[in-house]
Amino acid sequence: MNLADKNIINYIENKKQEEETYWDFKNIVPKDSIYYVHSYPAKMVPDMQAELINIVLQNDKNIKNIFDPYMGSGTILIEGLCRQLDVIGIDINPLAYLMTLVRTSKISISTLKRKSEKLLNLINNTQNVEDYQFDGIDKWFNNDIIHQLSKIRYCILQEDDILYRRIFWLAFAEIVRLSNNSQKSTFKLHIKKQNVIDNFEYDCIKNFSKQLEKDINSFNDLYKSFSIKNNSKIYLGDTINVMKDKRKFKDSSIDLIVTSPPYGDNHTTVTYGQFSVLPLRWIDINDINQDIDDSILKTLTEIDNESLGGTNYSIKKIYDSCILKKSKTLSSTFETLINSKEELKARKVASFYIDFYNSCIELARVLKKDKYAIFTIGNRRVNGIIVRFDLILSELLSTLGIKRIYDFDRNIPSKRIPTKISRLKDNKPVYSIQTETTLIFRKD
Repeated sequence: MNLADKNIINYIENKKQEEETYWDFKNIVPKDSIYYVHSYPAKMVPDMQAELINIVLQNDKNIKNIFDPYMGSGTILIEGLCRQLDVIGIDINPLAYLMTLVRTSKISISTLKRKSEKLLNLINNTQNVEDYQFDGIDKWFNNDIIHQLSKIRYCILQEDDILYRRIFWLAFAEIVRLSNNSQKSTFKLHIKKQNVIDNFEYDCIKNFSKQLEKDINSFNDLYKSFSIKNNSKIYLGDTINVMKDKRKFKDSSIDLIVTSPPYGDNHTTVTYGQFSVLPLRWIDINDINQDIDDSILKTLTEIDNESLGGTNYSIKKIYDSCILKKSKTLSSTFETLINSKEELKARKVASFYIDFYNSCIELARVLKKDKYAIFTIGNRRVNGIIVRFDLILSELLSTLGIKRIYDFDRNIPSKRIPTKISRLKDNKPVYSIQTETTLIFRKD
């Protein structure tokens, strides 16, 4: 352990001694800032991550870039830009990519105001727009809402500058989310009861105008803190495949990794793909990225299928991968599930960690010697068993020369997902994650 390690640990522990729940950041009130103005599942706490980044920067003056391989809505990248760092991020979800791309782009507030006013005038003065169509649209949207959304979509497409068109698409995505017939109490797509659907009314155009105003204010507030001067490299795709391209990710090129990876396969943890798919079906995906394969939107679950752990490997594949030999905690969890006659669940757990470990191989390759990697993770339950991601992560990274120097837990003060989220075969409740663990590693 070096002096920087000790300084980082002392700072974190001193804060806990001053206030036991300091790292919970329970008094943070979400507002219409760049972080909260659009919804996205399981967002990181910006204030907490900012403080952790600051601690590292105070103890290492040679950090020039920061990397989040599972960037989500872009919290870490925005914090990096605020500190004049070059930022790099990857996500497989096109909505997350769009969100982060917009938030890390340099825009003109005056131009955004002018173009927003022009767009709203066009919407209010446009008549007889043909309704947009896709498979399942009538299930998820009422007819009057389809009319309104179709008009907004048509008018957005008239904007000739793709940068501002993307800003409009992001605002539009939030309106699509709020106006569809899925229950809002979960990230999964669950249709509302028919009587609720029949009585549902929503003014898409009025709320789109309000959303644009929120976006303008959030960008304005962001630019009061800093001006975007540094480089942003935002990639859409599978983290493993993107990082394997050594033209983009050279050996020992990253100064600091800060991230919060999925806690398990998306289908059984946080369904980022289901949350995103309906807005994405309304957006011209070529405006997001011209390399997107639109097959990823053909089913409600395809994005989640393509994510870490989306492929459920066979028992033979799991043993052949040697993943169980790299983590005694994972091996014990796997065998416990097998012995409980829960082979499918055991395979799902192991499959996620096979994919996750392959991404860690690339992270170890690109991280510079003596540089830090900070992970915020949660320990989920499978069949009533706590899967100790914190221990598994430490064991997996240690095989790659990345050693844990410290970790601490925080309570999650407010959650959109209820405490009890489902039930097991014996009718016992399955509890959602109520705490997170932050682990700080350094590459030897």
